[in-house]
Amino acid sequence: MVNFNSSIMNSPIIAYAHHKIILDNTQKPIDYEFLEANKGFEKLTGVDLDTLIGHRVREVFSGIEHSEFDWISYYGKIAITGGEEEFDKYFDLIDKWYHVHVLSNEKMYFTTLFVDITSQKRIESELINKKADFQKQNELLSSLLDNLSCGVFMVEAPSGKPLLANSAAKNLLGKGILPDCTKENLSQVYDAYRLGSSEAYPVEQMPIVKGMYGEFSHIDDMIISHPDGLNVTLEVFGTPIFSEDGDVWASLVSFFDITERKIAEEKLRVSERTYREIFDSIPDSLIIHDVDTGEILDVNISMLDKYGYKREEVQSLTIERFSAPEEPYTRDYAEKFIKKAAIGETVVFEWLNMKKNGELFYSENILKSVMIAGKKRIMAIVRDISDRKKREEEKQKLMAQLIQAQKMESVGRLAGGVAHDFNNMLGIIMGFAELALAKIGEKDPLFEYLSEILKVTEHSADLTRQLLAFARKQPIQPRELNINNSVEEMLKILKRLLGEDIDLIWKPGKISEKVLIDPTQVEQILANLCVNARDAIAGVGKVTIETESVILDKEYCSINRGFVPGKYVMLAVSDDGCGMSNEVKNNIFEPFFTTKGVFKGTGLGLSTVYGIVKQNQGFINVYSELNQGTTFRVYLTQNESSISPEAKEAKDLSTQFGNETILLVEDEQNLLKITCRMLNMLGYTVFCASSPSQAIKIIKDKSNKIDLLLTDVVMPEMNGKDLSNILKRDSLNLKVLYTSGYTANVIVHHCVLEDGVFFLQKPFSLEQLSVKIREVLGS
Repeated sequence: MVNFNSSIMNSPIIAYAHHKIILDNTQKPIDYEFLEANKGFEKLTGVDLDTLIGHRVREVFSGIEHSEFDWISYYGKIAITGGEEEFDKYFDLIDKWYHVHVLSNEKMYFTTLFVDITSQKRIESELINKKADFQKQNELLSSLLDNLSCGVFMVEAPSGKPLLANSAAKNLLGKGILPDCTKENLSQVYDAYRLGSSEAYPVEQMPIVKGMYGEFSHIDDMIISHPDGLNVTLEVFGTPIFSEDGDVWASLVSFFDITERKIAEEKLRVSERTYREIFDSIPDSLIIHDVDTGEILDVNISMLDKYGYKREEVQSLTIERFSAPEEPYTRDYAEKFIKKAAIGETVVFEWLNMKKNGELFYSENILKSVMIAGKKRIMAIVRDISDRKKREEEKQKLMAQLIQAQKMESVGRLAGGVAHDFNNMLGIIMGFAELALAKIGEKDPLFEYLSEILKVTEHSADLTRQLLAFARKQPIQPRELNINNSVEEMLKILKRLLGEDIDLIWKPGKISEKVLIDPTQVEQILANLCVNARDAIAGVGKVTIETESVILDKEYCSINRGFVPGKYVMLAVSDDGCGMSNEVKNNIFEPFFTTKGVFKGTGLGLSTVYGIVKQNQGFINVYSELNQGTTFRVYLTQNESSISPEAKEAKDLSTQFGNETILLVEDEQNLLKITCRMLNMLGYTVFCASSPSQAIKIIKDKSNKIDLLLTDVVMPEMNGKDLSNILKRDSLNLKVLYTSGYTANVIVHHCVLEDGVFFLQKPFSLEQLSVKIREVLGS
């Protein structure tokens, strides 16, 4: 194989192909196979490379054996004997001329390089035909000389001696044909001037003189002064006369009186100049069409500037070239409007246009029939409305985002309400299960069943906590964190979560800034995004976690609605899995939406991430294409203010007992009953109230010394916060512990617990209840 440089291999105008010759039993070339070819080959022949490589020429060019030129034998000879040749050939199967360079430096193999010279060959043919036609015209001109109304004058070359002139020439020249005239004094003898000048017409520029030097010429600005004082404007055509040897032996000119025409042309120029100035001053694009063929006859400067074409390019353009390559912007659709305009109707419609560089823009088009120079035309007025369309699209996007935000907010409120009611039920189930387990031994047949009930209840409680995270009603305890440290602490867990077939790549950015967020929420974000990435990868794959300190500017936020300019820490999780369609991307953050199979996903993972990010005033973006993987980018606000000391380490969750007196307020009767039993089991004296009013009566009884108020947050008569405020009037040292399926704004500020406020999320276990009470009362 011959090695060529990359410019030839990548050239779109030079075709390259490498072949192997195929011989029959007699060693006669009968075919050849395409081993390699470049894109230039595909472009110059129109043959797709996928149908070329590995195939024989008889398969690719059916009927090549009947071609005017025996390509197979010719190439076979070079492949067998070696060598190199260059030639021009016409390939009749695709009606093209090529300049071919063929060479072989390995027996049985040959390489071809060729370029398309079809246009060159056709131009040469046209020139030959034109030359022959011109010679015939000269012969015809000689025979008709005496009958012509135009002036004809011929002089000898190179002397300039007059040879012949018809009567029309003598009349137009005004002095006849002077025998003493030479090429040096032509201008003075015949008083020839250039239009608009008082100086003699330059001799070397006169067609009669140019013809002596073998030049064809044409002028329409020669003024001849007659003896009667009148000036005549002449249009002159100069033609050299050649001998058989190719030498110029004479120069022939024909000329016409165009005085009246020049006057009319000047008037027309003034009129056209006025029309053109008005036409080109209009800011909208104007296009004049032929009413029958649709051919473009004229355009204004605004059209050329808008579409990016030169004036000489426009006439050959079609509706398809001006239009977006998509429905409904087709010729058939456009012709419906054109037909209406042709019968006198003014048609207004919108169109998606395409510029020369491929850029698209919307326009409002007006078509109407007009009369120009006595002929019926179609005038198209094209007004760019891209900005208007953009504003409309932005408005629609904003409306869609508003609807989506309202939808997510409604779903969030629903999720929070469901979680609250469901948590109450789970609390009852969990409580009775724990009380039952406390009454029986591990060998009891019911112990296993009750333990399973407790496990399922705890799992259900996790689901409700995810719902609360989505609804942004989960209480949090933010800390000042370096996001890199938080990720590194989870790497081992995440690797086990992803499994052995998936590589976990950690690319930490140089981040000195910190974020204010609950550490458990960072863990939830990473775990959910990694699980989602793992499930998107079939078999072996890669998950990448990256961090970076970024600044989101106004321009970025204007494109990504809902984002606010500022300084952020970006946490990204990417995978090379199956990716997502646009339809899936539009729904991924909705709770219970999942593309996984039955029993393989709850549909709460990404909705939990969404809720956590929004709860922390952050933003999340997803970039994904089918079979191209997915990237989630979470933006958390950089914390620039001072932060309180880090929260204390979690205490041991072993069951803790006490002997204080507790006032329990719970409007759900079954939950009140089971919580009371749990408190008794822990050693506490318990007063139970099913309503705030009943609790007030109990505490006003001075004989009842209450150490702790354990109250639900949301109750029919009043909320738990208001109840605690009332009860503290009579018992200033009263400690309070709030419980709820979700938190209300009465005990949290932007979902963050205020200092000195204690909260226990429902449902809770016996251990969790015991530890939290000791935390409030002091162990």
